[in-house]
Amino acid sequence: MIEWRFKFRSRDPFLILVFCFSFNALALNETLRLRLEQWPTKSITATPAENVFSISNCQISDPVNTKKQIERWLYEPIWTSSQGSLNATGEMLLSYLNSAVDLGLNPQDYHVDCIASLLDESVKRNQDLQNDLEILLTDAFIQYISHNKNGRLNPLVIHPDWFMKGKVKPHYEPYDYLFNITNIENILLSSEADFPEYKALKSEYKKLSYRANKDPKIKTILKPRMIHSEVALLVSQLKSLGFIIHQAETTEYSASIESAVKLFQTSVKLEGDGIVGPDTVKALEDAIHGNSDAIKVNLERLRWLPQQYGSRYILVDIAGFQLQYWDENKARLTMRVIVGKNYRQTPIFHQLMRYVVINPSWIPTYTIATQDLIPKIKSNPNYFKETGMKVFKGWGETQEQLDPNSIKWQEINQKKFPYRFSQPPGPENPLGRVKFIFPNEFDVYMHDTNNPSLFLKQELTFSSGCIRLEKPKELLYMLFEKSKKWPTQRLEDILNRNQEITIPLEQTLPVYLLYKTAFLNENGRVSYRKDIYQRDGIVLKALQNSAPRINSKPL
Repeated sequence: MIEWRFKFRSRDPFLILVFCFSFNALALNETLRLRLEQWPTKSITATPAENVFSISNCQISDPVNTKKQIERWLYEPIWTSSQGSLNATGEMLLSYLNSAVDLGLNPQDYHVDCIASLLDESVKRNQDLQNDLEILLTDAFIQYISHNKNGRLNPLVIHPDWFMKGKVKPHYEPYDYLFNITNIENILLSSEADFPEYKALKSEYKKLSYRANKDPKIKTILKPRMIHSEVALLVSQLKSLGFIIHQAETTEYSASIESAVKLFQTSVKLEGDGIVGPDTVKALEDAIHGNSDAIKVNLERLRWLPQQYGSRYILVDIAGFQLQYWDENKARLTMRVIVGKNYRQTPIFHQLMRYVVINPSWIPTYTIATQDLIPKIKSNPNYFKETGMKVFKGWGETQEQLDPNSIKWQEINQKKFPYRFSQPPGPENPLGRVKFIFPNEFDVYMHDTNNPSLFLKQELTFSSGCIRLEKPKELLYMLFEKSKKWPTQRLEDILNRNQEITIPLEQTLPVYLLYKTAFLNENGRVSYRKDIYQRDGIVLKALQNSAPRINSKPL
């Protein structure tokens, strides 16, 4: 056997391509090359009916990059042996593809059924079928890595109000280097998100999926103080849902278990009687299934996000009504926040905070002015006197302040509103004493409030999209704690006056507005929260459909 060894540098100067192949593989290389020459080199939108892109009734998801990748490998069989069966590298890949379900992904997106149908004795006697395996597995490899790195779905298409920038990358970048079982293990593992929350959700999803499919059913009506083997199953289910934290395995229905059952029952609007009958059993099963779906959706959301936020940043968890300020990889400040109403939802995006405004004036947007304020003005003749709101017409040098009493407000509506409002700093100003600006297309910012009593509420969806802060002064002081020009005492003096002043940050600060309904809590456990904007169902439905075809760009 004659062995050829090629060694040359790829486009990446740190990667070296090394290939070893023998004359035994030349026939396969040539037939594979001739077959792929019929494929396109430009972006395509082929349909499943076009057989050139369908193998064993499986549509190739990314024919352009599949062709490019096989060309990079010099048409060498990467996944199959000279006998036509899978080699160790192919077996490793197939194992990962079948385990994609543990990530909330669908193995059927990676041709596992088609691959299984080809793995029979006929493969050893049919070179075309061996080529089929090489093409299907390469396409599956590309698709799997794309889904892990960037998500299975395009958030800009499927998720309402998702405007997160920073992870718009090519779905796939070809690999040039020696391909063996060690490399594929590293490539596949490194394609997964590598931060604690993703790992925790992944682990919990696997447990819940197993429990939903394998756990026996509670068939006995369980009552307090009973001793029964199915009490252990009840405890296991309550633990998985977070209603029991510490409880040794037991068959006795104790008082602590009864309390947990009652708490669960009331949480799902059942009578909290502690009796585990058919309704409670079904509610437990539905809750476990629902939590599994929530994790599936949030795993996908996490795949859309950058893996690193930096060492200093702000995270706003919209569904959790919480803000955290991180500095040197520590959460230095945590507070509750008020977010947008259901019909004025706070969007998901990130931008850089650039400046703060102390004692800000409030200039309501056109929507707020016409939909919220005009009705108040019409119903309250003293509105302008009570709030100090001013009325203007025009801008810049042509701006003119008007006497609000000279305007016939009962005739004003959304179609007829040539004015703008401005409320000066003061106790009635809804922005409070400070606002934090990270310029964006939504005119969303963070600010103090003149109505802090709202933070006593459980669900904090009261704003028109902006973020109201529970502890705005604490955040202000922390942002400038290292500034010599703006020490805390000076900031306090300005806050105590009605003077409006804008202060630029000495270093811009990333702000991330996220939406999570399953998350890793401060105790290291997976927790769940209400889907306040009903966004999960849209993502879940899309995940349950077949994967969208990649519209590739030539590489």
